[in-house]
Amino acid sequence: MDLDFEERMSAPWDGNVEFIEPVTARVTLLNTGKGYLATGDASARSRIVCDRCLEPFEIDLEAHFEQEFRKEDELEAKRARTWDESADRSSDVEFDDDEPRTFEGDTIDLDETVAEAFLLAAPVKFVCREDCSGICPVCGTNQNIEACGCEIRSIDPRLAGLAELLDDKGQD
Repeated sequence: MDLDFEERMSAPWDGNVEFIEPVTARVTLLNTGKGYLATGDASARSRIVCDRCLEPFEIDLEAHFEQEFRKEDELEAKRARTWDESADRSSDVEFDDDEPRTFEGDTIDLDETVAEAFLLAAPVKFVCREDCSGICPVCGTNQNIEACGCEIRSIDPRLAGLAELLDDKGQD
């Protein structure tokens, strides 16, 4: 069964990202006999603060997801059976790392799955453009707008003491 949905959601990041339009997704639900497998793609128009220059910009984020869902009561029964069987064998119980999510009644909530997919698909850093120059670490000027002229020397902090000695010798 294929479904399309559109829903307002909060972005799963703290503060620097917001979804400015509803998240849209196309989902395929497959009855596996034990539960349901939901696969799909989601997209969201987002306003993000650039990690280099701290200016907001807009971008379309996209994510793919795949998640198994099982009825809560059926999964609890399976856990109980597994626990009873392991007690008979006196061994430790092990569950799959990819344990399915649960649902009750006739409704499967995909919000958590979609939010997780956006987190996994996101880049490590959000930048407004590939050649973003960022802000000056000395004066704080956005170097995409204007060059500040500050002298920036990059010195390994472990060698900073030696650099000071060299500067002192050059002044003699």
